[in-house]
Amino acid sequence: MLALTYQTNQDAFLAGALSARESKKGAVATYGGINIPPVAIYMDGFVAGVRWYDKTYRQHVKVFGWTPAVHRNFNSGNFTGTGVFTGDFTNTNNGRNVTNTFFGQDKADIVFPVAGNVGQGSVAAAQAAGKGHWVDWVDTDGCVSYSVGCPYFPMSVTKGVTASVQAAVLSAYHNTFHGGIYSGTLKNGGAALVVDKHAIVETAAEKAMIATITAAIEAGHLSVDPNAYPVVP
Repeated sequence: MLALTYQTNQDAFLAGALSARESKKGAVATYGGINIPPVAIYMDGFVAGVRWYDKTYRQHVKVFGWTPAVHRNFNSGNFTGTGVFTGDFTNTNNGRNVTNTFFGQDKADIVFPVAGNVGQGSVAAAQAAGKGHWVDWVDTDGCVSYSVGCPYFPMSVTKGVTASVQAAVLSAYHNTFHGGIYSGTLKNGGAALVVDKHAIVETAAEKAMIATITAAIEAGHLSVDPNAYPVVP
């Protein structure tokens, strides 16, 4: 038996940093469907990336929707915190309403929904809000899995599910299968940030930033714990 897990706070960190850099209003946001670890880990990494960006580049980009608990054992996989959740993964109206609040009240211009089909409501909100409002997609390449929203996806925070399952099946076929736990990371392709060149123009400086962060995370030199970085007031 092989359990497949994914360290999606790693590629979500990349998305948080790039979203902070791309934000024209100095505010981004994230929300979830239900507050469970597979959802919270994405939101946690996204917040960490924004906080890292602020510290590294001396910026003041705010991030709404998720506040990690201060006293927690992060290294044991504890992603507790408080945030905005719709309570489901299907009601697109909930996604639209939450995103409208982020765009309006909080003046964010990029929203990262970790809520399955609820995220389609975020796309509708971005479309209604007009130019300069964006949605980061989750789990899959949004331009493939939800192509209608592609014009609003500057990036997608993905899991390498296909590659990991294929590798497990092939290992079984070749009698080299070993059970245990597979952990998908940036290094082994189990977590990846897909930047959509149609939605944004990724600059050389942004590419260099992402490459630097990726290498540091893969080497274990950069923490993806949001509490490792100061909070923008």
